[in-house]
Amino acid sequence: MSGSTFSTVLKTSPRYIDIAANAHGEEKAFLALQALKRLRDGSPHLVEVGPGGGSAVAYLASQLASDEHHGTGVRLTLVEVPGVASGSLVDAMDEFNRAGGSCQLVTGFAQDIGTVLGEPVDVISTSALLHEVYSYGGGYSGLHAVMRTLPTVLRPYGMFAYRDVYAVKASSLHDRSLQTYTSRSWIKFLRLFVPQYLREGTHPYHSAADMVVCRQNSRIVPTDQLDERTAVVVTAPVGIFREVQRHYITLRGTGSTRSTATSGSTTP
Repeated sequence: MSGSTFSTVLKTSPRYIDIAANAHGEEKAFLALQALKRLRDGSPHLVEVGPGGGSAVAYLASQLASDEHHGTGVRLTLVEVPGVASGSLVDAMDEFNRAGGSCQLVTGFAQDIGTVLGEPVDVISTSALLHEVYSYGGGYSGLHAVMRTLPTVLRPYGMFAYRDVYAVKASSLHDRSLQTYTSRSWIKFLRLFVPQYLREGTHPYHSAADMVVCRQNSRIVPTDQLDERTAVVVTAPVGIFREVQRHYITLRGTGSTRSTATSGSTTP
């Protein structure tokens, strides 16, 4: 695959968005709901960046339909990247509108939210966005762009409600580790993914100390020449193993491959 297709096509497929990644709506919407409760505006404007399959939208709709929240007239604007389509999100939007709110979907990138939104808003809510911006939106420069822009699109005393996965306190992502891969599908994925990620992706692994070294039968082999039939021992930064693992799981979650995980001396 060429360009940035590999990093986005699978994550934007309807099957992945509607099924594999569409869960935990209560968790995703919890902070947004708490922020709405604190607002005095009778018609608050809430923005969700990256609604995906709409699990958070559906949960918000269920809360608005309850006696406690019914009739609040919440205006919800959903910001999704161009080209992403989700049938379950359309259903969730319909639920939200029936619950007494109003919902619209616009396209754009998180880094450009200042131009995507036409007016200041009360609450911006998003789930697991920042590490995606880092991976696919320009690294640290993309993160800085988002964090600089957010205050400019919030009304005075507006709130940014952010939820992400838990990250344990651990070693630097540049610390080197060793991993053994024996599954043919994982070795094939290493051969296809790692060279393109290091060549074309936005990542911080540019120094000599970040080099990926693969060995098969005790001999160093270029990653793009790995033999899928032979176990491979890889020495690389922890962060690269993490990228390999999460992209492989994303690929497997779409049904494109069915193999199981590796056996290894470390877990990225």
